[in-house]
Amino acid sequence: MRGQEAELLAQLRQRCPEIEFLPVTAYSTEDAKKILEVDTEVDGYLAYMIGGWATAGQTIAAAAGR
Repeated sequence: MRGQEAELLAQLRQRCPEIEFLPVTAYSTEDAKKILEVDTEVDGYLAYMIGGWATAGQTIAAAAGR
């Protein structure tokens, strides 16, 4: 986990202690599909885009309605 990611995660955990954050990194649609297949028991996703646009964000956002 890079510095900026670790800092954001620490702030989220401090400010939202009742929420369990499970950080993962996804760059592609295939990465996102794997995450969605494994994480069947989550209530939602928080996507933080660092750097360029990756297709993973679109894939996860599209799954929000299922």
